Amino acid sequence: MLICSLPRKLLLVISFFLQLGSLILIGGCEPKKLPNGKEMAAEVERHQVKRITGPMIIQETHRVGDSILRKADQQMLQFLKNKLDSGNFEQALQYRQKMQDSAVNQMAKKYQAQVGRTGKTWPNAATDPASLLLQEQLQQYQAFQKQKQPLKPQVIRVGTTELLYTKPIFMANPLCLQCHGQPGKTLSPEEQKLLPKDFASTHAGYQTGDWAGMWYVRFKSKGILESLTQKRKRSRIAQALFGKQDSVKK
Repeated sequence: MLICSLPRKLLLVISFFLQLGSLILIGGCEPKKLPNGKEMAAEVERHQVKRITGPMIIQETHRVGDSILRKADQQMLQFLKNKLDSGNFEQALQYRQKMQDSAVNQMAKKYQAQVGRTGKTWPNAATDPASLLLQEQLQQYQAFQKQKQPLKPQVIRVGTTELLYTKPIFMANPLCLQCHGQPGKTLSPEEQKLLPKDFASTHAGYQTGDWAGMWYVRFKSKGILESLTQKRKRSRIAQALFGKQDSVKK
């Protein structure tokens, strides 16, 4: 029979409501304890839709933002390694254009987000609320760096429509120093000539471990809310199909 193929957890929920309905119809009879009542009540509670809270939104923004930027770092370093290992220093400088067409942007599009990075100074004069908050976050990283405080990823709200995820950039990989390092040490005179105008004065001179700017991801709040909703749907489907594993008695 079809009902036999249903997961045990769903059968418990169905049984709970059938028995509850029968008690209501009988009316006036002395109430009876339902078998497995506690287990079925817990199952009903688990299937109820719970409210999405502010902390849940912040946590999901951290999770998705970190996932996107980890992928961006991996792709950027792989691109640089391929070009530099083959002696194509000038082509390695085109990584920004390469990243615009990468899988990272496809990943960001899924969450209605835009990915960007900046050095220690904000690159434009944009005055929209999100850009102003990103400038403030960059200044905060600068202040923390001077005070020798730890620099950590942050989530910033922009009203009810946008969420910003920022992550400090450190010169942790030797590949980065081949462009952003110290002239005469990691940068040859020939390579210096290939760098963009003013690059050496604003984006070079770093040593291993130095803080050099920040990544940022601009999320539409709707993208994060949809991510949370989809996670819950997948969780409920998995629990309905497989349930919780029975504990093994030792």
